[in-house]
Amino acid sequence: MPENTKISAFVVSYNRADVLPTCLASLGFADEVVLVDKSSTDDSVALAADLADRIYVVPWSPTVEETRLFAAARCAHEWIVFLDDDECLSPEAIEFLGRELAAPRADAYALPHRHYVLGTHDPDACYWPEHQVRVFRRGTVAFSDTVHGGTHVLSPNLYVVPPETGVAIHNFSHESVFRWIEKSNRYTSRPDRLRPDDDTPDLVAFAHRRIDHWIARSRNAHPGSYAATIALLRALYDTMDRLKAWEEAAGIDGEARFRQARAALSETYRTLPLLRRRAAPAAVVDVRPGPTEPARTEPGPAEAHHAAAAPAAHAHGLAEIKRAYDELLVAARRQAAELTRLRRFEASHLHPVLLGAVKVEREIRRVVGQLRRRLGGT
Repeated sequence: MPENTKISAFVVSYNRADVLPTCLASLGFADEVVLVDKSSTDDSVALAADLADRIYVVPWSPTVEETRLFAAARCAHEWIVFLDDDECLSPEAIEFLGRELAAPRADAYALPHRHYVLGTHDPDACYWPEHQVRVFRRGTVAFSDTVHGGTHVLSPNLYVVPPETGVAIHNFSHESVFRWIEKSNRYTSRPDRLRPDDDTPDLVAFAHRRIDHWIARSRNAHPGSYAATIALLRALYDTMDRLKAWEEAAGIDGEARFRQARAALSETYRTLPLLRRRAAPAAVVDVRPGPTEPARTEPGPAEAHHAAAAPAAHAHGLAEIKRAYDELLVAARRQAAELTRLRRFEASHLHPVLLGAVKVEREIRRVVGQLRRRLGGT
């Protein structure tokens, strides 16, 4: 790499301690590596300390697009490479960038994006080959907050790397159907997001068309195959997006409707004679595990039901504990005073009496012994 060619790399991350060290290690060829952490609660920052040159901790936000502009502004050099926290460069990509940026043929580079969905990459699936712009000369790419559409190439000089070269970004983002749905729900809830170009009012027809669209982009997508499953997941994302757009356009506010319904029920309950009115708040019993007991990872249904009352119950419980403590303290002081009185009484009265009883007992034993000897003699 020529001395005047300097490369910055950045990663935006949140709670990806499982992938982040590998992600940052693949950027080790850069002259500086910048991590922007979105207030992770795991070990991400600690694990990154030996792999990044600078780390910025910023407030959490739901998607990566909202933080890329901030991260790029912290980069010092002309060329910038960036990855998401669940992405890693292939060895071929590292070697390619080392050679290419010594004498760049373009202002920006789109690299093949090698998805691993449900832990698997299958070239027959609809996601292959896709490309993502991840390398650019400063000033030739702009970032916006648009989900899945926040990277805009400003230069016509874009090089799309052929997928057969082995140059790729490994994307370990969706290890399960649960993870896919969780991310889909979060991303489709962002107001500024890339949406399918289909605003038909027939939502059922829309869902069928999206399934057909992704099946058509797949290869060997026979029923029950991995490729068909991935096509259905992609269509599920689009369908969730379209349903939320319909909900928004219809002006449906389900939370407001629920509040109104609950308020009406609460008002009705006040007039029903069969409903018992409690004279005092319920007693709170803390059954959380102690230091030596293993903690359960999931609450039971009844515990989950009462979790919302925890803050008020906690304050009430503290007051009850203090009151009980004060009562015990008073009782303990009374018992200590009574014990002292008894000990003094014992010393002044009981002790002489006991000594006299012992003497009497000894005299009785002596007399009984004499009687036995006499009777035995006769």
